[in-house]
Amino acid sequence: MEQLRKARSTAKGNVTRKANKLNDLPTACDNVDAIKEIANDLDEVSIQFQSAHKAYHSLLKEEQDLNDSTVYFNSVDEFGSNNRPPNFKKIKFNHTIFSKHCRIT
Repeated sequence: MEQLRKARSTAKGNVTRKANKLNDLPTACDNVDAIKEIANDLDEVSIQFQSAHKAYHSLLKEEQDLNDSTVYFNSVDEFGSNNRPPNFKKIKFNHTIFSKHCRIT
């Protein structure tokens, strides 16, 4: 169980790094390719975090541990969502599109 907890923590760190990197980029249309690439990377590491969380969470038995784990998951999911540039729209958990203003679909 400790190994799964560490894997989840590592996956969280990957989400945090990608979200911060994406958020640090200027969101002008001339950065579309870089933004799309990092956003896709963020989607991938977010899915990996979901898997790591699910594996760890499935082993928990105590009510408090389950609640703490859910709060942990929600905070990471919210962080990843909130740290996207404002002109990104999140569609499902693993697909993003750039705003029509840059004419990218």
